[in-house]
Amino acid sequence: GMIGVHHILGHTYAIGVTQDVMDTYHPTKISDLIPVAGELRFGAESDFFTSAGSMKYDPFVQFYGLNFAKATPVDIMLKYTAIEQGAYDVIVVYATDGLNIRAGLTVLEDDLHFFPDYYGTILARNDVFERFAEDAPGLKETIQLLNEQFTDELMSELTYRVDVAGEEVETVAHDFLVQSGL
Repeated sequence: GMIGVHHILGHTYAIGVTQDVMDTYHPTKISDLIPVAGELRFGAESDFFTSAGSMKYDPFVQFYGLNFAKATPVDIMLKYTAIEQGAYDVIVVYATDGLNIRAGLTVLEDDLHFFPDYYGTILARNDVFERFAEDAPGLKETIQLLNEQFTDELMSELTYRVDVAGEEVETVAHDFLVQSGL
C-alpha cells in the first residue's frame, strides 16, 4: 500500500546458533562463543566472506576474537536446509527473518555491537496526510506511535507468520495492532 514499513540499511546481519549449541553451551551473546568457537562450524552466504565491506567475516572474527573450527560459505537458497540437516552450528542470518524461528535458531545478542542495529521505520509520502485528513484525522500521530514498536524479535515473528505460516498480511497486521493497543 501507500504506507509500508521500510528496512533502513536493508537487513541487519545477526548471528544465529542451533538448538544443539544452545543445549551444549547455553550462549546468550556472541562473546559467549569465544571459548568454544574451536568446536563450532560457521556458515554464511558467500558474500559475507568477500573482502569488500566492513560487515564481513574477517572483521567480524577479529573484532570478537573468534576462532571457528571451520568457516564455509553456504548458498542462500540452501542455508536453512543445511542448518536443519546439521551442517552448521553458527550461521549468519538476517535479524528479522521468520525462517530463524522455523530452523530452531537462537539469535545471539551482539554484545560488543559489531553489526549496526536494525530500525524499522515507517515512511509516508507528504501528501498522504492531506489526502486522508478527513477519513483518518489522527494518521500522523498513529504512525508516530508505531515507529517505536518494530524490534528484531517482533519483525521475525511477523515475517514468520506471513512467509512461513502463510497467513494473510492483513490478519497479521490487524493482530499486531490489537496486541499493541493501537
